[in-house]
Amino acid sequence: MTPDSPHTHANLSIDFYTFWKEQQEWKTYYKQHVDWKEVVTPFNPAHVTPAGYDFSVGSISRIGSRGELFRDDKILPIYFEMKHEVFPDDLVSDMYYLRGVGSYIVTFNETVKIPEGFTGLMWSRSSLIRMGANLHTAIWDSGYEGKSSSLLVVNTPYSIRIQQDARIGHMILVPVATDQYGQSYNGSYQKEGVA
Repeated sequence: MTPDSPHTHANLSIDFYTFWKEQQEWKTYYKQHVDWKEVVTPFNPAHVTPAGYDFSVGSISRIGSRGELFRDDKILPIYFEMKHEVFPDDLVSDMYYLRGVGSYIVTFNETVKIPEGFTGLMWSRSSLIRMGANLHTAIWDSGYEGKSSSLLVVNTPYSIRIQQDARIGHMILVPVATDQYGQSYNGSYQKEGVA
């Protein structure tokens, strides 16, 4: 089979040359339209990675009441922002101490502005996962702008300490490939946390 010959299997036709060519076009499009300096504020060049950008801890909060989700609305719980704790053996004074299994809300330092034609996806940094914790995130729609929050779940019975400004989540931008292309986010979280 040559790169430009179509391969058919189970009613699925794949033209590898076309697929490869489209991938090259997307790479060019990405490089022309994604500049992390314009996507993230404040921008830190040390947070740029080969695939995306690392987001850092702005604050961590406990969930303090019940939330409710309706067909057309929601009532978010009350959040209690945690304070830094200092222990005699600490080398730094700006640590959040997460005691055992539990759920927390992390608000990131970074304000993000998702470019048109892209959506943002975020995963936990591997070091966080290896400590027994992970982030649960929604997607960032094209056109969204704000200082986002995500769910941090501690799965280990042992405590975890996280320093203020530690890199915790890794965002990538992927092209939007739906019929809704060209429509910008206009939901209730637009401009959240932006003064």
